[in-house]
Amino acid sequence: MNKIIMTKNENHVAELSNVILVVRYILFISSIYLGVLGFFESDKTILFLAVLIIFLNNIIYSLEKIENRIILLAFSITFYTFLLGGISAEYVWNYHSDYFFSDSIWIHTEICLFIALFFIFVFYSILEKSNKERQKDLIERYENAKYKSVRRSGKIIFYVTYVFYIICTLEKVIFVKGSGYLAYYTEYSSSLPYTFVKIGDMANIAFLVFLATMPTKKEAKWPIILYLAQALLALGAGKRSSLIIPLLTIIIYFIIRNKINPDEKKPWFGKKELVTCIILVPIIISFMYIYNIIRLESDYNNLSLIQSLYGFFEETGFSVNVINYGKLYEANIPNKIYSFGTVIDYLRENVITQLFLDLPVYKGQTVEKALNSHNFSQIITYIPAPNWYLNGHGYGSSYIAESYHDFGYFGIVLFSLVYSFVMTKLYDYRNKRIIYVSLSLIIIKPILMAPRFAADAFLAELINFHTWIVIFVIFVFAKIIRKKV
Repeated sequence: MNKIIMTKNENHVAELSNVILVVRYILFISSIYLGVLGFFESDKTILFLAVLIIFLNNIIYSLEKIENRIILLAFSITFYTFLLGGISAEYVWNYHSDYFFSDSIWIHTEICLFIALFFIFVFYSILEKSNKERQKDLIERYENAKYKSVRRSGKIIFYVTYVFYIICTLEKVIFVKGSGYLAYYTEYSSSLPYTFVKIGDMANIAFLVFLATMPTKKEAKWPIILYLAQALLALGAGKRSSLIIPLLTIIIYFIIRNKINPDEKKPWFGKKELVTCIILVPIIISFMYIYNIIRLESDYNNLSLIQSLYGFFEETGFSVNVINYGKLYEANIPNKIYSFGTVIDYLRENVITQLFLDLPVYKGQTVEKALNSHNFSQIITYIPAPNWYLNGHGYGSSYIAESYHDFGYFGIVLFSLVYSFVMTKLYDYRNKRIIYVSLSLIIIKPILMAPRFAADAFLAELINFHTWIVIFVIFVFAKIIRKKV
């Protein structure tokens, strides 16, 4: 009898999967048709509909195998939040933005968005199929001497450096409370010793290396609590991403652990966690919007939940205007490479380079930094609003705007390939070395932030001397621990 019931359930699941697959195919084909139609008709409304449909296609595709595509799902969510939310607020909720751009500019931007989402899906689908599913890991592997020693080393270093991390965070919170959020970008400079700050910066990397050793839930409980506590405290410095990205990182990690530990009685991310997320999402979104109003000292009285929800998407979705401004002022932007700007500036300004070469280092928000650095977020704010920029404001950046400026529409296709390749390598950690998993967890943040951040930020993390020094220290300490046992 039980076998019959199980067979019926499996048939229902198979039928539902087939229906979902058909729906997704229809969405995919429809997006292509509307994209082509909107392009030739020069109709921004049709183009936006094509963008929205390919976005829905990507969401459904991600949910079909969420344990394999959780990074793609998270990336799609941040893509919508930072780039599509503002346009959706205008089209769906009839929200009128304070920024006006001509139809030709909007058509260009929507073409960019469509190209990005379309090729992310195409390349991810192809690359995922080329990945060979690795054999199931033996859980005992994570309990061998090397894993145990690195786990213990990472945990100890995290606890020790966490104290420094919290003090550094508190200094920023106290500064913002006393001087204001905008002053942080123009006036803030840590009064703590350089070494003290760098020790504090070790905590985040040590935590992620610890997670890379696949600790048990019991072992991971307090480090995760402390990690999220710091993220919540950092919210006091005004950056909402300082809380949202760590939360997303933990959720991603939990879902990845479901794949690694499928036989556990209590999954890392189960129905309880899912329901909690569904309940908390609108609350967090509403809180984040109100928090932004408070930090800018604006009035938030008589603000309803619905108003705060679409206000959040309109406000955080402002990054789409970076693409607009990139097109509008393309003739005024200096002719230099920005899509690899983070790496270029880091290689020029890091401590080692400065020891041998007397190269200028640009800090804060100044005219010199806007014009001479390879930081797109600086120049794209300075050109349209120089005084606003010098007062500490900023539009941020976007990997789409940067890649288009450097290489045209082909650049967006190129970075779609790069991001798809990276994301297909971030979900299956079975039979992977600790360093590989550690670096994968470290670059999750810049990958998720890419829609409103630098295109090459994840590469900058991988070549950062500080990252490798911390990993080296953890492994050396782990070796010492193994020798003493």
